[in-house]
Amino acid sequence: MPEFPTFDQFPPALQAAAVRRKLQSGESVFRQGDTALAFYAVERGRIRVVSHTRTGRTVLLYRAVAGECFAETSLFAEQYSCEAIADVPAQVVSFPTAALVAALRFKPELAEHFLQMLSERIHSLKERVNLQNIAPARDRVLEYLFVAVPPGQTTVAFDRSFREIADELNLTQETLYRTLAELEREGVISRQKRSITLRRTA
Repeated sequence: MPEFPTFDQFPPALQAAAVRRKLQSGESVFRQGDTALAFYAVERGRIRVVSHTRTGRTVLLYRAVAGECFAETSLFAEQYSCEAIADVPAQVVSFPTAALVAALRFKPELAEHFLQMLSERIHSLKERVNLQNIAPARDRVLEYLFVAVPPGQTTVAFDRSFREIADELNLTQETLYRTLAELEREGVISRQKRSITLRRTA
């Protein structure tokens, strides 16, 4: 996903309105239903954005890492429709929605970059929905690994736990561990801590 512009690229008025905030792991940036007052960019760490359903289920929407943004819908909504939580110790910078909207109106290159980010976010969410609709779990996990492995390589080193990966795949931890174990027994993959190597196609 394209990175949000660096701080010194913002108009002076927007820089002056920005507020930095440090977060501990597990701390919420905002909660679902809170008044939407700001848009955020991650400067350090990783933020998990989730939605809580009326039936009590928590759905992972996406994760934002350093250089990426979140809470885009705050620009045109009265309340946050999701919750943002620090996966690890993090630092974010918040931009009041009114100040950001004004900057987008008078700085076309910033508006263009913002639109590009929104397009990439929509594409990423679409890909996740497509992935989560793949059945059985074995095929879903393999497709995830094929996409995660860098081009021209066979090994991917994850920066998050397998519990978090299970959330992304909409699988239980037990199902993910069982599937990975089966793939390893079959010689399709090998594992070492948080690294997985594709040995052959299934």
